[in-house]
Amino acid sequence: MTKSKIPKPLLDQIKDGNVILFLGAGAAFDSEHPKGDYPPLGNQLADLIAEKFLGKEYLNRDLQYVSEIAISERDLFTVQKYIAEIFKEFKPGKHHLRIPLYRWHSIFTTNYDLIIEEAYGKVKEKTTGACNLLKRWRKNKGQNDCSKSFNVLQATWVYYRYQR
Repeated sequence: MTKSKIPKPLLDQIKDGNVILFLGAGAAFDSEHPKGDYPPLGNQLADLIAEKFLGKEYLNRDLQYVSEIAISERDLFTVQKYIAEIFKEFKPGKHHLRIPLYRWHSIFTTNYDLIIEEAYGKVKEKTTGACNLLKRWRKNKGQNDCSKSFNVLQATWVYYRYQR
């Protein structure tokens, strides 16, 4: 495997907190699971949802399509709870733990997992805190390291209510 190097102009912008990190499909790659499992990719997740809520005739379809049909047949929270259960055991891999070391303006993700938020929770020497999400997690522990403003915005954040 070849190491990729971040170009200096981009690295300078990251150091100044001017870069927004966008994460989508594949961001959970190499996350760690107690049983050594791999997180399902979009097509695999679509099939899991189809099998659980819809039946075999919805296998091998687009994730967005299958999700929308499953929600219409059941309800949003039931489908989100099922998806949360699939991803709850996945933890950040070594490369995920490097993300908090950079000073991101914001992070946008469409992923269903909590890998990035958990990476921020694990890394002590982070440059910023994922405050919007971690504040809730630490509330009961009396911790609050949200002295710097930071955003982690997730398109499907509603399901977090089932995580804790």
